[in-house]
Amino acid sequence: MAKEYPERKDRLNGLIGRYQFFMRTKFKVGGRDFSLSDIETNEIRKRFQEPRIHFAIVCASRGCPWLSRDAFTGEGLEEQLEARTRLFLNQTRNVRVNSAEREVGLSQILHWYQQDFGVSPEAVLTFISKYRTVDGVELRQGKWKIHYVEYDWGINEARGR
Repeated sequence: MAKEYPERKDRLNGLIGRYQFFMRTKFKVGGRDFSLSDIETNEIRKRFQEPRIHFAIVCASRGCPWLSRDAFTGEGLEEQLEARTRLFLNQTRNVRVNSAEREVGLSQILHWYQQDFGVSPEAVLTFISKYRTVDGVELRQGKWKIHYVEYDWGINEARGR
């Protein structure tokens, strides 16, 4: 795949290109064909019902969690998921708190997969509060106005290649 990067990069531009790559392109895993969407939705999310997975799996867009430099391992998975979740939820690009106005701007990931974090926006804030340490604001208390920030679909690539 790395040797095909310039060609693939062009194919990822635009909504149709992303759809093609994540939904229609198939990869052979264990003798079966899967799209990246199949792997995420049916093999990981449904099987494990683990909300922190959203901070470990990335689609290579700028709005996604940052790609880890380390491979995920069975013995280190719990610690790795905790670390990736803390990193994502403590970045102001993903959670923007305005205490004076009691407003919270959240990444679209927390909206698209809300059911994985809880059934209500309040449940999402409770989930975030378990991991957020940046500003010490308690999101579990009182009413907060929630909005979702625009997602950056640009390709997340290292500069200067």
